[in-house]
Amino acid sequence: MALPFPLADLTATSVCELRLYTELRERAQMQSVHPTPEKSERAHEAYRECLQVLTEGGMVGSGVVSGEHAGGTARPVPLVATSATGLTYTVELDRLDCPVANSTAESNTARIVCTPHLGEAAHRALLRGALAAHLLTASATESAENTKNAARLDLYLDHGAEERGAESNPEPAEHHSPVPQPHRVDSVRILPLIRLQEQRLLLLTEALNEGVEPAELAERIPYFLTCGECPACLNTAASLAGLD
Repeated sequence: MALPFPLADLTATSVCELRLYTELRERAQMQSVHPTPEKSERAHEAYRECLQVLTEGGMVGSGVVSGEHAGGTARPVPLVATSATGLTYTVELDRLDCPVANSTAESNTARIVCTPHLGEAAHRALLRGALAAHLLTASATESAENTKNAARLDLYLDHGAEERGAESNPEPAEHHSPVPQPHRVDSVRILPLIRLQEQRLLLLTEALNEGVEPAELAERIPYFLTCGECPACLNTAASLAGLD
């Protein structure tokens, strides 16, 4: 199966793996009947540009669109990449900054700037950045001739130009609330969660490739997570009850 996985598939492993498995099976069946044309070459190219930036320095993504119709909203760069586990992901990168590499540790730290989109929670933006960091870190380390030259990736939460733009027209002092300031988040704090979720997703895709039925997953996958409330859980429970 060559399904590309968005961030939502990773996070779903922490909610209900049975529902995710059912959705993945439906997507795989649909793809086998109606193959989706390959339209992601630009996203693959953007990923390669990111790898080049990590070794040579530079920037990918403008971060914010200005203009009458943009409203200061973030303009993400779609990436498509395959992780070391063989799973292919799609993820939106807001901006990657990396200084030209030299001997100092600080300048050898790249930043993935995470700007919450309209209606998106800050932690969700950080997870997007963490997935991009997960994909880039492994490939950059593998391709670097000397791992000491591989830039470390930190996440940088930027609450966006829209909130900071309020500073240009502040309210009266008694009503004005401080605008959240951008701050650094060490990717080491979030990457373990991404890797754990990926291992769970890998187990599900292996089961899917082998044609395992949903009712058999709990016996196959340790600590299999179900919510007991979604249609997938209720249908599976009804099927098992009918076998008794």
